[in-house]
Amino acid sequence: MTAILWLLLFAAVLAAWLLVPSAGLLAALCVFIAAPLLSWLLLFPLRRRQNILLRAPSVTTKGQAVPLTILLPRCKLPLGSALVWIEVENTVTGQVLRRKLRLSHEATWNLESCFCGGLRCRVIRVWALDLFGLLPLPLPCRGEKKITVMPNTFPVEVDDALSITRSDDCQEYAPDRRGQDMSETFQIRDYVPGDNLHQIHWKLSGKTGQLLVREASCPVDHSLVLLVERRQDNVSPRLADALMEAVISVCQSLAEAGKPFYLMWNETQLRQFAIGSEAQLPEAAASLLQSPTDEKGLSAAALYLRSDLTAGRILYFCHQLPPTEEIPSENTQIYLCAEESCSGENIIAFTPENMTDVLRRLEGGGLQ
Repeated sequence: MTAILWLLLFAAVLAAWLLVPSAGLLAALCVFIAAPLLSWLLLFPLRRRQNILLRAPSVTTKGQAVPLTILLPRCKLPLGSALVWIEVENTVTGQVLRRKLRLSHEATWNLESCFCGGLRCRVIRVWALDLFGLLPLPLPCRGEKKITVMPNTFPVEVDDALSITRSDDCQEYAPDRRGQDMSETFQIRDYVPGDNLHQIHWKLSGKTGQLLVREASCPVDHSLVLLVERRQDNVSPRLADALMEAVISVCQSLAEAGKPFYLMWNETQLRQFAIGSEAQLPEAAASLLQSPTDEKGLSAAALYLRSDLTAGRILYFCHQLPPTEEIPSENTQIYLCAEESCSGENIIAFTPENMTDVLRRLEGGGLQ
């Protein structure tokens, strides 16, 4: 019985009782009032946390409608219907959609995103209604579903000069960074409390009469790194979408060409995937698109500098130029996705409109 029908019948019985008072009509009025209240009280056992099931394809493409089905758990109690609020956030663009659905057991919301990214669908509020649809009862329900919206990639020609050239027979060491390779000494310094005793240079300490510590060197890896900046500061959805489309297009072309590389980006820490074949790319791409942005966290460049990682060449994709002191190395090529053109050494700027023309070829010295 819907709320409108209940109100009409209640009004009719009330009017009849006012015109012709009788015990029967008074009893009917009491039943009309008590029935919704009793039905509402029977819903209280549902206040134990419920899991609402969200079903949808895990992967879709831009512009394609994907059905998100919301399923309520089966209930033996007299539940009329429920109001469910769903929130959908795109982790790449930061856009948030909210919708209220009324359902008795299940309902479907056809989602469509014109931008790539990770859609995080979650239940934010649920109200259970009595059989008459009059009295709502808030329920502590939860439910979540992740959908990856893949970008429309474009081909990038890859130069053979981008092959990994690391050789263990001719290993190099970073002159300005300590590491973990004890086979080569980075520097000798005075011992300070807390240093590892295994690092003490006993022979030299005996000659000088004071404790000296030997710090390990950091080997230079001549590999290729794609470093993606995930922090967003007032970046428009179209620019955020274009940057991811450019990154994954370059990744796809490198994987297809058999050029191993590392894909890295910033979350609370530096995330990294080693990509050596096409089969390894989907998981890495989905993780990148689903990764959350942290406006207060460190940039990808800053996290890379804090790590012990080294690379022969770094392709740094971002929306804003990093401070000079955060540029990982002189072998860093910056790819800037912005509305306004920008020029400078080792900087290649592009917009969503000219992206496919600017990033048409990946050469040993950069994209041309």
